[in-house]
Amino acid sequence: MVREGIRTRKLLMYVAKLRAKNGERDLKAFVVTHSKKFVNELIESTWELEDSEQSIEREKMARLDILAEALHGDCVETCQQHEWLRCAVSILQSNGINVYVFAAAIRNALKNGRGKGNNVLIVGPTTCGKSFLLTPLQLVFNTFSNPSNTKYAWVTLEGKEVALLNDFRWSQECIDWKDFLLLLEGDTVNLPRPKNSFTTDLTIERSNTVPFFSTSIRRFEFIGKGNSRDEGETAMMDTRWQVFTMTKKIVNPKKMEPCRRCFADLVFKGHEHDA
Repeated sequence: MVREGIRTRKLLMYVAKLRAKNGERDLKAFVVTHSKKFVNELIESTWELEDSEQSIEREKMARLDILAEALHGDCVETCQQHEWLRCAVSILQSNGINVYVFAAAIRNALKNGRGKGNNVLIVGPTTCGKSFLLTPLQLVFNTFSNPSNTKYAWVTLEGKEVALLNDFRWSQECIDWKDFLLLLEGDTVNLPRPKNSFTTDLTIERSNTVPFFSTSIRRFEFIGKGNSRDEGETAMMDTRWQVFTMTKKIVNPKKMEPCRRCFADLVFKGHEHDA
């Protein structure tokens, strides 16, 4: 599997079929006589072993050091003359957001991890550039992206370097409100996992400092039974985030590929003044 770069069951089945046509039927027999779960776990374990040395070295790096590597890299091919950076700065300035304050908030989240006031939330209407500003995180870090709207939505959070909740809407089905508060605060929290695949729930320990970045149309509001509101609960949620509010929609938005180099340049603006 490693020699041929096979990382999915689908690709393994394709290779098995090709080999069978050439008279080599052992791999095909193996795939069809073992469960999907077994094969997927075998592929995962094989690559976990293969990548273990690189993974350990990566774990030793601070998130800002990982971002610094991107700063010394090249722009994506479609990004000419740092176009992504210029657009990002323009979006922030047109919404009255200080570029250096925004950059410092991202650095703080990456440096200190989840905790009160550390996580970053951008709120505003559609087509105002919220996602544009944070999407490059996925090019730099091993990222937990949008959870599904089920109680098992968070099973892949473990081991991620950052979490990006893009266009996120809180719901009780996705995560209990109190668990969400604990998760963002930096506390230990237990999140459910399907018992047919895992023997225990997922425990995110205090030592796991994965920072949260999110975009949404508005701040997260507690809505209880009967559509009831609780300002106290909502206020507690507000303390978990550093919120940036955007109001200006982009007219005729241009599709632009995210650029990790430009993103790093944006985030490190003003870093020389950090304590």
